[in-house]
Amino acid sequence: MLVVTEPTVSGEHDLERVLALARHFEVSATVCVNKWDINAEMTERIEGKADQGGARVVGRIRYDRGVTTAQMHGLAVVETDAPAAEDIRRIWDQLEARGSLPR
Repeated sequence: MLVVTEPTVSGEHDLERVLALARHFEVSATVCVNKWDINAEMTERIEGKADQGGARVVGRIRYDRGVTTAQMHGLAVVETDAPAAEDIRRIWDQLEARGSLPR
């Protein structure tokens, strides 16, 4: 399971709840922080919570206005050359290499 969160207090709280559910149902979890660069300190805190909760941090996606531009053009961000697209591709490659993608 991939859990995507944002570096906010509510994102941190939601992550804790999702990881508790994953542990309860014995599902392995990986974590990605979206818009990590809007609050680097909170990102570090969230990644620490993920680690403490038994989840592996798979990557970070930067804040990028190119995501909104892609949406406005009806495209997935990975169909563009937006910087965030590279972050997403890197995370996908890691998940694929570790056999963590759904079949």
